[in-house]
Amino acid sequence: MAKLVFEVESLSDHLLAKAIANDLKLKYTIDFDNKASNVNAIQGKGIQANYESKKAFIGNVKLMEDSDIKVNDSIHSKMDQLLQNGHAVMLAAFNNEIVGLISGMDLPRKTAISTLLRLKEIGIKYMIMLTGDHQNVGDAIAKQIGLMEAKGNLLPEDKISAIKQLIKRDKKNSHGWRWC
Repeated sequence: MAKLVFEVESLSDHLLAKAIANDLKLKYTIDFDNKASNVNAIQGKGIQANYESKKAFIGNVKLMEDSDIKVNDSIHSKMDQLLQNGHAVMLAAFNNEIVGLISGMDLPRKTAISTLLRLKEIGIKYMIMLTGDHQNVGDAIAKQIGLMEAKGNLLPEDKISAIKQLIKRDKKNSHGWRWC
């Protein structure tokens, strides 16, 4: 499974994919054998590729379900446990079968806390994190950096809608929030 994930993630342009590939290369001393091809990013879900001429998927449960790959109760249970602890979780599938689970802890950017403190100093009263990560992951990061709220599981268009709703609410309630 590590070889499949390494090869597929190595071909992706996504920052998380690159980080996973680099970690796997270091941990397992894996070399690239050109077994993966035709990598296709599926927004908000993961990636699909060919690996040894068969379909491979790396991503969330929605990607697996949309690809007719069964995610059994045991896998759901393990994922739920990891998500509750703030882990980002992805599944790896090959030949229509789940072959592995990938998890990791998101860490806040080093400048996040100081940036938020500066925003408070200039009068920003309400701050919220909008993320494509699972809600539990967003909540864990928000708590670490002192944010009031996090909204997770958002696609880019969902983030735009959320911002529009916040602006509309701000104009309606006029609490003196400032947007930057």
